[in-house]
Amino acid sequence: MKSSVPFINATHMMRAFGIGLMTIMFPLLAAAYGLHAVTIGIIISVSVFFGAIYTFVFTRAASRFGAVPFIVISSLMFLASSVIYFQHHGLGLLFVSILGFIPPIGGIFASALEEGVLSHVPSAQRTRSYALYGMMGTAGGALGSLAAGFPEAVGLSFSSEVNVLLAVYGIVSLSAVVLSTFLFATSRRHRVKIADTAEPSTASGHLIKSRGIVYRLAGLFVIDASGSGVVTTPLLVYWLHTHFGMSGPHLALLFFGEQLLEAISFPLAERLSRHLGLLNTAVFTHIPSSLLLIAVPFSPNGMIVALLLLVRGLLVEMDVPTRQSYIAAVVQPTERVEAAGITSIGKQIGRAIGPVMGGLMLGTFGTLVPFIGGGVLKICYDLTLWQSFRHIKPLASDNMVHTLEE
Repeated sequence: MKSSVPFINATHMMRAFGIGLMTIMFPLLAAAYGLHAVTIGIIISVSVFFGAIYTFVFTRAASRFGAVPFIVISSLMFLASSVIYFQHHGLGLLFVSILGFIPPIGGIFASALEEGVLSHVPSAQRTRSYALYGMMGTAGGALGSLAAGFPEAVGLSFSSEVNVLLAVYGIVSLSAVVLSTFLFATSRRHRVKIADTAEPSTASGHLIKSRGIVYRLAGLFVIDASGSGVVTTPLLVYWLHTHFGMSGPHLALLFFGEQLLEAISFPLAERLSRHLGLLNTAVFTHIPSSLLLIAVPFSPNGMIVALLLLVRGLLVEMDVPTRQSYIAAVVQPTERVEAAGITSIGKQIGRAIGPVMGGLMLGTFGTLVPFIGGGVLKICYDLTLWQSFRHIKPLASDNMVHTLEE
């Protein structure tokens, strides 16, 4: 397991860099192709829909064959998306969405597989492992967003800028293929398996004992992700570009700063959870971030919006490593990969619903409704999660020190 973790983190970072790059480029490409907010929302939702299908199929198959081969397949799909982007046509965005690689959560099915592998890290190091995984992914996304602003900043034309950035995206996707291939070779050499064959009756990894809690969590994640999906990063970029006239370099710097703060928040969340507990850390850092989201459309200028988004960046991802660690702790070891897949699908369903709602709200009602609606949905999720799970402890077989209620 130890020898596989660096390759998992590096592959995740490469993929996040590519998605971070396209988080800035995708809305600008869509605008150049003449697509409107509703169409952008539909393309994002198609990507999320197919991502959910891949998550279900890959994690089910991984329970039997292992996750690593499907991580390699996901990297090849990442590379295929770069080839399609080079076609320079609006229809190409639809084909990329069918591959599941449209930002902001492109390739999430690969993340579900990687999280399933990391769930078998010993419990004492699990939250820290998830924090490192999340930090590297978010840092990769931040660097990708920053890189997206360089060509315009040095004076390249839009067409030249697109060609340069798509070339970078292609190199990064090829790097992910190489890294995941090394991961595959390492896993074969050390015979890393997803399922714990100590329990033959559950060696397939399908949910049995943990079904109730996993589906309850997945249902709550639909609500949370719907709130996030109402104001996705591409739609936010589109709104900042059209409402405040923010240029590509300014948007790149803003989202680099936001994602850099998100990356810093992962180890902070792990440390904070030692004192507050996993649940309290997740909920009581997430609620303020939603209040900051609600405040965004009331801002008088782009400077205030940028400040709110940066402060939110320090809080909004603190629930991720604690939540991932908790899911791994409350399900049977043989069921962890599929549990990661089912809860990921819950998030993806919400992400599929949210962008269409957000695009319609933005186009029909203006700025206020999507920001307020998204923030309220996320606060409802936090309060329900806390009320429903504050008394549920990890399995006795998992020697994890921190419970949700501590």
